[in-house]
Amino acid sequence: MTSADVERAMQERREKREMAKSRSAKKKAGGSRHAAGSHTAKRTSEKTASPAKTQKSFRPYACLLLAPVFVLFEIFLAVFTKSGFLHIGIFNAFALGLILGAICGLFKEKLSFILEAVFLEIVTIAFLVEYFTYNSYRVFMSLSDIKAGAGDVVTGFGGVVIGLILRGIPIILLYHVPIALLIWRRKDLRFRKPYNFRLAGFQAVLGIALLLIGTVLGSIGGSEGNYSWDVQTKGLVYAAGKDLRGGYEVDLSEALDE
Repeated sequence: MTSADVERAMQERREKREMAKSRSAKKKAGGSRHAAGSHTAKRTSEKTASPAKTQKSFRPYACLLLAPVFVLFEIFLAVFTKSGFLHIGIFNAFALGLILGAICGLFKEKLSFILEAVFLEIVTIAFLVEYFTYNSYRVFMSLSDIKAGAGDVVTGFGGVVIGLILRGIPIILLYHVPIALLIWRRKDLRFRKPYNFRLAGFQAVLGIALLLIGTVLGSIGGSEGNYSWDVQTKGLVYAAGKDLRGGYEVDLSEALDE
């Protein structure tokens, strides 16, 4: 082999090494561009996902919704029966909602939701019963009067109840809007961690304190010893609580005769 052949072979080896270096440099440049692109896409996806996280953080607590709903119920009853605006009634309704909401907040999500729906439906039915009794007889009837029958009053009410319900379908639907929304928008509500006694206890103590204040204010305002009068002037929650404590001695038949 001549010196020219050796020189030619060395030149070919140098060219091959340079080609290999250029290929590796291109691969590195392509990898860095890919990494930069993936990093940019990741930041874009995080920015896109951030509004959803923000929306979730503003979901209301389910156990706090009963208080404003009960206030609306008192306002509806006052407006539809023309009883006037009930300051004490609104106060007591808000307190009762806090107490029942605190009970719901003690349990796991499913049981908390069921309890809240049950409490809400019971209170809804109570307000509707008072609306229909007043619409029929221009007097509110207490639970003890309904249980005792109050002579022929409840019997007579049963005879016209179908007609009253048909005429009062808009009112029935209006009072059932909150529970319909509760069921429909359940996933948009936030439930507390179960057995959170600190938060539930604070809410319950606040509700009891407000209820006691409302009860004292109602007793200071005076009363005719008449359940119907107290509902019209102090709200259904106040009058129902007083009735459960045995605070009324006037028979409903006497109130109707008046």
